[in-house]
Order: sequence, then structure tokens, then C-alpha cells
Amino acid sequence: MSFYLMLIGSVLVFSGIGFFIFIMLYFGVTKKKYETIVSGYLSRALPMPDVYTVFYHGGFSPAFYW
Repeated sequence: MSFYLMLIGSVLVFSGIGFFIFIMLYFGVTKKKYETIVSGYLSRALPMPDVYTVFYHGGFSPAFYW
């Protein structure tokens, strides 16, 4: 019984670590794209969509909660 609990626990831990790495890579790529888009809006003094306004004023971390 304890072997199966350890197996399930290790699978969950390694899945969580893999998911965390994937999320960090995804948001790293998205952040570069976001910075390019926002700099275009700011250079032309255009009104930004709500999501970019939240990222601009709150930092990029609200992307995890948006």
C-alpha cells in the first residue's frame, strides 16, 4: 500500500515540477511578445486594451490570475 502512495506522490511531484517549468517558459515567451505590443501602443499614444493596462500597471505577475 505504501509503495503505491509513494508512486502516486512522486508522479504528482514530478508532474507539478514539469507543469511549473512549462508555465515559466510559456510566460517568458509571452512576456517578450507583450513588451513588444505595449511599446508599440505607448510609442503611438494609442489606448491599450484592458488586459495590457493591467499588465502595464500591475507588472506581469497578474497574468497568472487574469
